[in-house]
Amino acid sequence: MGYQIKMVSDMLGIPKNTLIAWERRYAIVDPTRTDGGYRVYSAEDIRRISMWKVRGPWDCRCARSDVRWRTPPSRRPL
Repeated sequence: MGYQIKMVSDMLGIPKNTLIAWERRYAIVDPTRTDGGYRVYSAEDIRRISMWKVRGPWDCRCARSDVRWRTPPSRRPL
């Protein structure tokens, strides 16, 4: 089952703009997209966001190493 960004925002108490910013800045998730371009988050995406909410960007070194093993080379942060 997939979750739209509004549902994830409401469930986790994180504004939609923050979710999008974390996706772009830190590549913590890479939600699938519908044909219309809407984000669809998986249960694993939600788990990762929940962990990020607790750890936060101050633990960026761990987040970046986590990103490296699961992100295709073309999308990896420098």
